[in-house]
Amino acid sequence: MRYYFHLESGTNIHIDPRGVDFERRTDVINHASAMARDLGDDERWVGWSLRVIDEGNAEVFCVPIRASVLSTK
Repeated sequence: MRYYFHLESGTNIHIDPRGVDFERRTDVINHASAMARDLGDDERWVGWSLRVIDEGNAEVFCVPIRASVLSTK
């Protein structure tokens, strides 16, 4: 099944036009979690959400993007 990963703020949205195929829901969750973690390293995305939509246009879940708490020092 194809899943789309849209980025949303209170006033903006970035649509994922291509999506990614996954066979297992756990792989979708892991992919979205990794994306949200990576985006949290860039303060421009903090406060946005990663909304996951399936190929039937149904929302699967939404992950908030938060600032990374890990330090690289």
